[in-house]
Amino acid sequence: KMSENRSPRPRKEGPLFDLLIRCCPANEEGNKSVSALAVALGLRPSAVYKWLEKNSVPYWRVAALIKLSGDTVTRDELLKFVI
Repeated sequence: KMSENRSPRPRKEGPLFDLLIRCCPANEEGNKSVSALAVALGLRPSAVYKWLEKNSVPYWRVAALIKLSGDTVTRDELLKFVI
């Protein structure tokens, strides 16, 4: 039986997920993932999954996400999801 207090499963689809994956640098095989993005930001994957659960990104991470994307993700795109 699942606990009623259990957090919902992180979203692995939708506009924020797509945007974060665009920010993520590809690994040697060309794959991108939430875990790889977290490592590139110096975070644990659980922190990024929390953003997905809340459908929001902390404002202080916007510049780093833009930089990681190679400027392919814009500030305006990310600001739609800022806390």
